[in-house]
Amino acid sequence: MKRALLPLLFSSCVLVGCHCARPIRAPSSAHGERSSAASVDTSEVHNLEQYRRALGEDTTLRLWPSAVVAFSDEVLLLGGSFRTPAASYRSALLISRDGGHTWTDTAVWRTGGNVADINVLDKRHAWVLTEHAIEGRTGPYHVWRTTDGGHSWSRCGTELPLKHVGIDWVESWSFQDARVGEIVIAGTTGKRLTYRTVDGGKTWQETKAEVFDPDGEEGPPPREPQRFRAQVDLKANVILIQKSRQTGEQPFTVGQLDHEYRIRPEPLFLAVTKGTVSTR
Repeated sequence: MKRALLPLLFSSCVLVGCHCARPIRAPSSAHGERSSAASVDTSEVHNLEQYRRALGEDTTLRLWPSAVVAFSDEVLLLGGSFRTPAASYRSALLISRDGGHTWTDTAVWRTGGNVADINVLDKRHAWVLTEHAIEGRTGPYHVWRTTDGGHSWSRCGTELPLKHVGIDWVESWSFQDARVGEIVIAGTTGKRLTYRTVDGGKTWQETKAEVFDPDGEEGPPPREPQRFRAQVDLKANVILIQKSRQTGEQPFTVGQLDHEYRIRPEPLFLAVTKGTVSTR
């Protein structure tokens, strides 16, 4: 059995290639980025607060990227998670509006989660898929969407999959336009479920259920390479943001992020550029 969204490969350098809730405004960044919007309910805030207290202030976190996707050459999204050595503290979704030179935390997060994948349709529409990442990487999955190029985000209230399929993974997901999309989730029970949205990700309905042998299939083909990627340099303790002029060409570095951060007491939104998650 193989997962479509594979964990990171670690070495000296690591390469990664229902209705939506009403948005809540997050803090503006130190770089003048317009306030992002994230649908964070009171239970989510409580969960992160309890987790933070359990870990303690000054706990070291490392930002592990899982995907870098571009709206354009200037506007990029980086997904991943802030992690302790044992587990994820929370998911991370950062945005750059200067081609990868500087980054802002969007405050789109799930406690103990990870951004599994990012799907950009055009310069205005994108969707983010978060997964549970405390004990392995699995569901429940949540879909977040933006319709204004990443300035604001809304989270769909539906947790996927809607049925138990065992230890699950996402085989594929895509959007054919701003309204119609599909996600395929499979699990160790041998069930493969297809969900479809016709309202841009606000609601999802099961459209197909299949039975398969989870030990007898090779899984879906790997995703096509992206023009942007994040490479973790463990020796320098930084994340290099790299770009290829064309897909498949040798990349060059356009910016970098710190790899290591520490938990700070306030506020709960850990905006990288505002110092609430600070470098050592």
